[in-house]
Amino acid sequence: MGLLEEILSKHSTPMDQKIQKDWAEVMQQFELPTDETSSAVKDKASLSNSRSMSFGKTSKGLLALTGTFLLAATLYQNNNLVSVDGLLTATTTNSFLDSSTQEVVKPLYQTLTKEVSLSSLETLSAEAGDLDSNLLEEKNWRTHVVSARDKPNQFFRKLGISKKELEQIKAVPAIKKELAKIAPGYILRAEKREGRLKQLITYNPPSKSSFVISYQKEVKTYKGQVVQKAIETRQTRTTLFINNSLRYDANQENIPHSIVQKLTDIFDRDVRLTHDLDKGDRVTLVYEQIYHRGNKIADGDILAAELMHNKRAHRAIRFNLADNKTDYFDDKGYDLSHSFKRHPITSFKRISSGFGKRRHPIHKRTRMHTGVDYAAPRGTPVAATANGIVQHVARKGGYGKTVIIRHNGGYSTLYGHLSKYKKNLKPGMKVYLGDTIGYVGSTGSSTGNHLHYEFRVNGTPKNPLRVKLPKGLSLSASERKKFTLDSRNLIRQLDVLQRFAEEKVDIKSGFGG
Repeated sequence: MGLLEEILSKHSTPMDQKIQKDWAEVMQQFELPTDETSSAVKDKASLSNSRSMSFGKTSKGLLALTGTFLLAATLYQNNNLVSVDGLLTATTTNSFLDSSTQEVVKPLYQTLTKEVSLSSLETLSAEAGDLDSNLLEEKNWRTHVVSARDKPNQFFRKLGISKKELEQIKAVPAIKKELAKIAPGYILRAEKREGRLKQLITYNPPSKSSFVISYQKEVKTYKGQVVQKAIETRQTRTTLFINNSLRYDANQENIPHSIVQKLTDIFDRDVRLTHDLDKGDRVTLVYEQIYHRGNKIADGDILAAELMHNKRAHRAIRFNLADNKTDYFDDKGYDLSHSFKRHPITSFKRISSGFGKRRHPIHKRTRMHTGVDYAAPRGTPVAATANGIVQHVARKGGYGKTVIIRHNGGYSTLYGHLSKYKKNLKPGMKVYLGDTIGYVGSTGSSTGNHLHYEFRVNGTPKNPLRVKLPKGLSLSASERKKFTLDSRNLIRQLDVLQRFAEEKVDIKSGFGG
């Protein structure tokens, strides 16, 4: 039993029991201990996150108490406060506790004032370790996440490593071999002191080991070795309500740009997150953040996400496949990336004509419009919306230059009014989701540059914007069984976060993992 739980159990009232029960239930859903005091005190992000969580008036009280102890431990570690009374008084007057909540937790604060000694705070702060020294030393470190745009050795210059130092470390064969493995996605950390490279760490997520290169002062050379758990991965959970736009609202909530971009890519099959979201839509995320020496150094992958759009839930769960590749599946195990995308163009200006009966702008007669028109500049790339076999690459009456792709399951898609085709595109050729097949134009019966896109099921046109898109199922029987087991915890987290969101409960959690 933790210190906080022990004190509360000795001075238990019905209200206190309700608080403890609420907190225990929440922690149980995330498979975390109910006493977060000892583990969460390890970093200041956890302090702020635990203090900002809110589960209603009474539960907020317990969280405020927990936050108080975390804050107390850190402050005691830094010798900023020596008076528990002073600490508690300062905490209760902080703006994160409204007046009604202060009234609820006041008896508990009084109990804590009597029960907690400075020695108890010292115990709580023991695991804070070298938190503050690490923060101070961060100025000697540089971090770089390798991207596809980086040229060879360019990332070493960004880390402040000189050409001479690079030659020194590459003089060791084992180190040279390890550095040759660096590829996009690698995280590099370099420590320089007094003008000399002291350490260089290479880390390839989601591995649990890193390669650490350190300067050996005695022999004036570098040594490289594999180190386990030098880099730490933590889970972060957040729910974002759309009020303006995804990017604007995410920025307001300090959700990293890289995470927003990954989210956009994941759900691009169904929804253009940058354009199609409406006020009241909701995004829930469970994603990784990467830490070294207690400091966040990079953002990792999205582990699970839920998009609530037009009262319909779209879910994505990350899963490691047998060939060591990762992909995203919905909570039923259907592959998101190998089925259909909703739109064949990602940067269209507007939908100039929808599906259904309309008066034709050229023929001046009311007739069925069997597709959707995307207004876009001439030359805009047009992408295949799913894997398939090219069936037609030629002019087709009023459609002008047209591409038709046949997909599995009786589905086909048509792309009309193209200005030109992708070079070497021919009937019988296999294309994949996202492949460019042509470019926007105005050939055939057209009044301006746009793409006419049709989605057909067994030859019958369906509304591309409304049709329920088919889902791929690319998991083998053994992989599907593994997915069911591996995804259970993430699905449970999404279920809990969904319930909190529906009840308008604010939860921004940086603990656990």
